[in-house]
Amino acid sequence: MRNYTGLALVFPLQIRTDPGPDLSITLRDPATDQPALTARLRAGQFFRVLVPAGTYTLDVTADTPTPSAFTYPEPLNFQIVGLGRKMGYLIDLRGDGPPTDRPIGLCQTFDYDIHDLEALRDYYRLPLGDPDRPEWPPSRETRDRFCD
Repeated sequence: MRNYTGLALVFPLQIRTDPGPDLSITLRDPATDQPALTARLRAGQFFRVLVPAGTYTLDVTADTPTPSAFTYPEPLNFQIVGLGRKMGYLIDLRGDGPPTDRPIGLCQTFDYDIHDLEALRDYYRLPLGDPDRPEWPPSRETRDRFCD
């Protein structure tokens, strides 16, 4: 896998394929046709990758002696929707019919330990100078989860 944009890889792209020759995918900027991300995947295995923000065309090439390629019919738009929902796609290339896609999203939630909640309570409850008051409020950790 190679990221040509230099942007953070945060938006989900998942691809399902039939068994057969391995595949190479390229996400390209539709305006310049420059590659944004390239990756290889094993055919027949579920593939998951994070991609940079933007709108891209998806090129799929079979790794065979006579490579066969196709471009996904619609550009894919990877963006944040609403308050922190990272929108991506699940692409299904299985079967003889046309490829299908459905949007998927990653949502962030805060992950607290019960002891962190007690320290947070004490930080705001106890007066300055109290020896039981924590010096700093506990930090929150974010966790990504699929929300669609």
